[in-house]
Amino acid sequence: MNDLRDINRVLGYIPLIPLLAFLLIGLIGIIQFSEIPVYGINPDPSSLGNNWINGLAIITAFISFITIPTSILLTIHLTLNKIEFRKSDYLSLTVMAISILGFLVLKYEMSDFFLWIMD
Repeated sequence: MNDLRDINRVLGYIPLIPLLAFLLIGLIGIIQFSEIPVYGINPDPSSLGNNWINGLAIITAFISFITIPTSILLTIHLTLNKIEFRKSDYLSLTVMAISILGFLVLKYEMSDFFLWIMD
């Protein structure tokens, strides 16, 4: 069961990678344009020469679609089997929750900026 707990801990950090990559793309845009970029007004993010960051963000975002449900199911399994969680396990789950929340905030509260990043 310790192996499953270790796997679950690693899976919890994976959703942070695309969020940080998207935020890095946004930060580069803010620095480049001296304002928060908006979809349809500012040039596309690809014009900034950071396609490798965008590729990393997209690939890890797709991986997150698999790892998030897997981590949730593993957490349920470990909880039902009364496996004791360590602080690092709780930290991993917290990072995953913050990553999901960050994505939702970007998507729904900052939609023009999010659309620019995804362009």
